[in-house]
Amino acid sequence: MHELSPSDTARLSTLTLDVLTTALAGALDTSGTGPPHTWQRALMAQIQAFIRDNLGEPYLTPDAIAAAHHISPRYLHKLFQQHGHTVAGRLRERRPLGVHQPRPLQPGLPRRVRMRPS
Repeated sequence: MHELSPSDTARLSTLTLDVLTTALAGALDTSGTGPPHTWQRALMAQIQAFIRDNLGEPYLTPDAIAAAHHISPRYLHKLFQQHGHTVAGRLRERRPLGVHQPRPLQPGLPRRVRMRPS
């Protein structure tokens, strides 16, 4: 593992605290009581991780991302706009990285067979 720069360390610690705050608030059933920017940063970190973990999946669309995080597609787009991005743009930027990673075939799953047109 490589060493993190001071700016990466600061960003990681901020995101970690935001995620922990969100998790604890959820466990204590006090969701929404913290500062809005904390919730938005934590949500964006969760969304970015979800995108990274599911890049190779054909179902990864803005609607699917929003549904997985229990938010509306409109709010998802608003979050990305606040960071100077679009959801589709972020997927386009990231997807080439994920598509080139080979995915092992899981045992017991049928292989896809393509039918050639007659």
